[in-house]
Amino acid sequence: MNGVKMMIYYFIKFRLANDKMVGKVQLDSATNQMIFEKAKQDFNRAGAKARTYKQIVKQTINSSSIDLILEVKKHIPSPTMCFRNYSKFIIDNYENIVKEWITTSGNFLRGIEVYEIDSPKLHCGNNVIEEKEMSNKDLIKAIVDLCMEVENKTTEDKKQRQWTITKIKDIVKEYYQ
Repeated sequence: MNGVKMMIYYFIKFRLANDKMVGKVQLDSATNQMIFEKAKQDFNRAGAKARTYKQIVKQTINSSSIDLILEVKKHIPSPTMCFRNYSKFIIDNYENIVKEWITTSGNFLRGIEVYEIDSPKLHCGNNVIEEKEMSNKDLIKAIVDLCMEVENKTTEDKKQRQWTITKIKDIVKEYYQ
């Protein structure tokens, strides 16, 4: 594809840095999921404007870990270091909930797994989804359904839908310029 900048994706798994709290805290409780969702939104707002574009395109909260797919425009030497403000947002805004989770040195999350992946669709939490070929007919139907959908369940769904549509437009524009 001429002129299309390919994104780079990293799979990152975090757990609490405080070893004493690992297993005691259910990260996937409703309250905790809301906290991590707010941190993701803040991260993405800042990442869209950052010198090096970065976005969390998938976030899966498990009982004792957080799985993220990070999208960036260029390779970064240490993807976990991008999440300092993610942790800081949580600590600053939800200190009353998370204060016991923080280590004495002030650490909140520890990256336990990081690797580059080909596509954000192939990795979903602990499951690796096999990529299967989509027919042209199914592709066109999926695009039409995406573009014509009028009801959005959440603001995040609306943002994700709009992001996807924009990406499709960018790809198609490359062939007609």
